[in-house]
Amino acid sequence: MEQEHSPLARAAHVRRLRAADPDLHPPVGCSEALVNAGEDAPVYRLLPITGVESARDTTARAIRAAMASTLHQAAQQSTGIDFCLPRATIDGSRKSPRESPVVIVDAVVGAPLAASYEEDPPDRQELQRALLGQWILGRPTPDWSDFERGPDGGIVAREFTTPEGSLRDICRAADSGVSKLFRTPDGRHVSPLAGQPLEGHLRDAILRLQELDVQKALVHGKRELEGHLPDDMLLSLKLVPQLLAPLRALKRAVEAADPRLPLEMLMRDAANCLEDIEALEFRR
Repeated sequence: MEQEHSPLARAAHVRRLRAADPDLHPPVGCSEALVNAGEDAPVYRLLPITGVESARDTTARAIRAAMASTLHQAAQQSTGIDFCLPRATIDGSRKSPRESPVVIVDAVVGAPLAASYEEDPPDRQELQRALLGQWILGRPTPDWSDFERGPDGGIVAREFTTPEGSLRDICRAADSGVSKLFRTPDGRHVSPLAGQPLEGHLRDAILRLQELDVQKALVHGKRELEGHLPDDMLLSLKLVPQLLAPLRALKRAVEAADPRLPLEMLMRDAANCLEDIEALEFRR
């Protein structure tokens, strides 16, 4: 299976697939479309960016998907870690007025992770990466239903956007309790995550993360999106400091924690750090 390495090559690849089937062009006002590249090949979800009133929710979702992917890719480049998140890129080319710029998302179409847990339980390191990936997006308490098995058998998150709410809402979610990933899907036993520290190579990766590089990537991604958005949707773009706050809180917690600290306690520390950031920098 050929991998499209750049956003431009990826967009061109999906455009060729769409050209073969006119029904795959999401018309203005359409919620989304799926492009299937064939057996054992990627499935792409196309989220249109449009100013049509009936599609505002879809456009807002496309914006959140694009910024989440920018955040993930920047964190991945800085740390060398795959956080189990699907990729999203923008294709702004349009050949007719009925077409909208689209955000191309790698659709997750595998088996639910919970369904395969008994026969093929995920290892601790992969679960830790998945948990950290959701935290970075601002989703601090993911459930087993939030993940599926990708084409290669690895974990991939079903949710690929930053949340709709404010940073304060993220703090409330983080304060509501630990992720259900710390117990088995049936809730009867602890999972491989429970009572174990963050893997050493993941800890080292978080510590070497360059926040400024991630911030620059987010600023660039935000500017690119602004060029495709109708004026009345510009306010739906979250501020870069808000998008970066969960990642900053995670790094701050890792820096201060004993390497032997169990992960659930480390995530509690990260929640406290996020609360401090929100109170000091965002509350007015």
